[in-house]
Amino acid sequence: MEFLPHPKELNFSSDNLGQEWETWKNQFQLFLQATESDKKPEKVKTSILLTCIGNEGRKIYYTFDFENDEEKLNLKKVIEKFDAHCQPRKNLTFLTYQFLTCKQKETQRFDEYVTELRQNANKCEFGNLTERPIKDILICGVSDGMLKERMLREPSLDLQKAIQAGLSAEETKRHSKIMAACETESISTIRNPKKNKMSSKVMLKREDRKSAKTQQWIETCTYCAGSHQKGNCPAYNKNCTNCNKKGHFARVCRTKKKKLYNVGHNSDHVEQNQFNVDAILKKKCRRTTN
Repeated sequence: MEFLPHPKELNFSSDNLGQEWETWKNQFQLFLQATESDKKPEKVKTSILLTCIGNEGRKIYYTFDFENDEEKLNLKKVIEKFDAHCQPRKNLTFLTYQFLTCKQKETQRFDEYVTELRQNANKCEFGNLTERPIKDILICGVSDGMLKERMLREPSLDLQKAIQAGLSAEETKRHSKIMAACETESISTIRNPKKNKMSSKVMLKREDRKSAKTQQWIETCTYCAGSHQKGNCPAYNKNCTNCNKKGHFARVCRTKKKKLYNVGHNSDHVEQNQFNVDAILKKKCRRTTN
């Protein structure tokens, strides 16, 4: 476990040096345990601390007054010296006031509120009498009115039961919001079926358009006058009934259309009819002349 990264150097220029030191100290103690260095001699553990704390921390260490050299290499004594240097003089009355007036913030989760209460209680030096005051302030400061009433009705309520009740209430509220959102969506679907169908149709049309674009769709073909996918024209290799050329239909044919006369079945018949008409006209002309 020697490869574990050690804590970063302590920032002695921080505006909240006391809190920075407490956080760093906890990290350092965890590092000793994780690397099993807590089983090593005192001078080794002290040397590890001085190595991790940084150059500024070592300068401060050399200003400390110790009764003897043995105490100078004792980890517990060295930590006490840093405690006195980093922690300002405590105002227990003010810290207790902060604890007693701590209320759950509007956006603060219940578990976060419990953690804040525990941290504030530790600063007040209540000793072993922390469970009762934390429970009492928790009941007074929780923002959920129904939860507060439920806690007050429980005569044998202790801190663990209060915490469990708060976590369960918060989880129930979260589930209720999810269910309400699902119900609202379902009602909207029932009340507006046409709207939902129209939305579906619009989506399908959009998909069709996208598909048509990807397939190179031709809207108005110059060979068949219809719409089709590129390369799939129905007029391909077909004879035009107007000009008899291949590759297009008569409705888009650019050749002048032929005039058709339904006067007979063959040319001989047409010629005979034309001869009879001429003969009749000649007879009429003669009668008129005479």
